Amino acid sequence: MVAVFALAISAHEAAHAYAAKKCGDLTADRMGRISLNPLVHVDLFGTILLPAFLILSGSPLLFGWAKPVPVNTANLNNPRRDSAIVSAAGPMTNLLLVLVGVTVTVIFFPLLRGVEGALRLLYFNTVINVVLMVFNLIPVPPLDGGKIFHYFASAEQEKFLREHSYLLMIGFLLLLFTGILGQVFGFFINFVLSVQQLLLVFVWGV
Repeated sequence: MVAVFALAISAHEAAHAYAAKKCGDLTADRMGRISLNPLVHVDLFGTILLPAFLILSGSPLLFGWAKPVPVNTANLNNPRRDSAIVSAAGPMTNLLLVLVGVTVTVIFFPLLRGVEGALRLLYFNTVINVVLMVFNLIPVPPLDGGKIFHYFASAEQEKFLREHSYLLMIGFLLLLFTGILGQVFGFFINFVLSVQQLLLVFVWGV
């Protein structure tokens, strides 16, 4: 879990930095943030303390976050559009890691079926990356989804959100503390695992 978590958050943040560079802002690139080295993305609480607490408490899921990638929107070629692209790069990279994991599982299943450690690694790859992707796509600032929503929102919607931003936060907290968010995570995780199982049946008959 720790290995997959480190790769997932590093790839997520590196994707933000890379997208920002391609869109004209070199801030994160100059700070060395286009890297899969977890050390350059470490956030004391989100990367170390919270995951350690979850592990020690026996939590079935490892979760946390990395240090946000700095983006100077003034340097972007098209600030409004490119901000959305940079924000979407992180969750889409987590989706890519999910697809890679499923593909490896299906193609090499005969070789992997006797290697429990490898199958657990691929299982955690699905779980952790799905959670990171779905969580970050929630349309609440400062999550990636909030910045993506900003691009598609009309002037009237943006005005309403500015005046009633507390409604989004209340909604987010309700999702979090009522357990609904966990159910949403579970739905997407089970969907991916079900598709993977169907592919295994189709390809290998198992």
